[in-house]
Amino acid sequence: MNGNGAGRGAAGGFTLLELVVVMGILAGFLVMLVQLVDAGLRLFGDGEAGQAMADRATRAVRVIGEELRALRGAATGRDRDGAEDRLLVQWLPIGLPARPEARATRVQVLRAAVHLPPDREAELLQQKLAVEIGKAEPKLGPAEVAALVAARLADEPLRGTGNLL
Repeated sequence: MNGNGAGRGAAGGFTLLELVVVMGILAGFLVMLVQLVDAGLRLFGDGEAGQAMADRATRAVRVIGEELRALRGAATGRDRDGAEDRLLVQWLPIGLPARPEARATRVQVLRAAVHLPPDREAELLQQKLAVEIGKAEPKLGPAEVAALVAARLADEPLRGTGNLL
């Protein structure tokens, strides 16, 4: 060392600029780490919410399936001669062929059958015939439509059931 102290400035330590640069780099890493943890927590929360909804949907499907199985009709998918009040959901081949192919595409079909008292069936049949006649011949008056409905109603047999497919 010389006597004027020129060698003292080279002693160990960091300058203020070096400390500011290191603190900036560390702050950048800290921000990235916080963002990474936050994204992970958000994904975890979304996954938990999705799983809760999937669990609720599975329970709902199970309950609906049990209720529909309780109302199921014939296993063949064909109506019996006498229909009972019922609701069916069946997987049937498209087009409802008499003998479906082994790998035929199947669709879910909703069917319903109810007993109709004769007066209610006659009323529904009159309404249906009136609409059909009104569409076929729109220029007829109400009295003429009623006469045609009465004439066609005499030819239509009452079935005692109502069906929906």
